[in-house]
Amino acid sequence: LPSLISRRPDRLFQRAVTGDKSIGNSIYHSLQVKVERRFSQGLTFLSAYTWAKSISGPTDIGGQVGGGSFIGSVQDIYNLRGERAVSGFDQTQRFVMTVLYDLPFYKNARGVKGALLGGWQVSTISTIQSGFPAPVTFGVDTTATGVTSRPDLVAGQRGNLEASERSWTRWFNTGAFAQTPFGRFGTAPRTGAIRLPGNINSDFSFHKRVRVGEQRAFEFRTEVFNLFNHYNPDPATVDLNIRSQTFGMVGGGIRGITTRVIQLGGKFVF
Repeated sequence: LPSLISRRPDRLFQRAVTGDKSIGNSIYHSLQVKVERRFSQGLTFLSAYTWAKSISGPTDIGGQVGGGSFIGSVQDIYNLRGERAVSGFDQTQRFVMTVLYDLPFYKNARGVKGALLGGWQVSTISTIQSGFPAPVTFGVDTTATGVTSRPDLVAGQRGNLEASERSWTRWFNTGAFAQTPFGRFGTAPRTGAIRLPGNINSDFSFHKRVRVGEQRAFEFRTEVFNLFNHYNPDPATVDLNIRSQTFGMVGGGIRGITTRVIQLGGKFVF
C-alpha cells in the first residue's frame, strides 16, 4: 500500500487526529472474606482474602498499575468487541494476614529487668497476591493504518506457564505467540495475554517503648522486610516484546529481586 502520509487528504496536516468516546463497559465479580479476632492475652489476628475477576472494554484506565504500561491499547476501532479483555488492574487472588502480639514475658517485672525485658510487642504482615495481566507487544504497523498491531495468539497454546515451569529465562510460554502477517491485525488479547509476576512477602517487626518520667519516652524498633527472602521479580523487567532477543525473560535475571532488608530505629518522644 502507499504510505500513510501519501493517503492523507491534506498532506500538510500530518498530525494524528485523536478523539475520546464515552463507550464501553466493565464487569467485576469477587468473593471477599475477612476474619478478625482479638484475644484477651494481647494477641490480635486479622486476615482478609479476595478472589475476583474484572473484564472491561474496549479499553480501561489503569495508570496506578505500572504507570499504565501494562494496559493494552485499542488496535481495531471497527471491531471494538474484539478489544474486550481482562482489565489491566485485575487481580485474581489477594491474601493479607496481620498478627500483633504483646509478649507476656516480664510484663510485671520491676527495675532494670522490667525496663529491658518487659513490654515488647511483635507484629507481622504477610501478603500473597496474583500478578496483574499484561499484553504481549509487536509494535509493527501491519495494516498501513498508522496503528501498531498486536501479535497472533497461536491456536491451542496458552501464554501462562504453571508455577513449577517458570524461571527468569522463561517466565511465560513464548511459543504461544507469533508475529502477525501484513494485511490484518493480530489476534492476541488487548490485555491478559500473560500474567506478570505476583508477590509473596512477609514483613516482621518488634518494638518496645520505655517511659522516661511522665512526659517522655524512648521507642526502639527493629523491622525486617521480606523476612523469608522470597524471590519477587519486578513486573516491569519482564520482556513483553515478541521481536526482542530476550522475549519472555525477566530482565537480566537479577533486576527486581527483592532481598531481605533489616533496619533499626530509635525515637525519643518529649
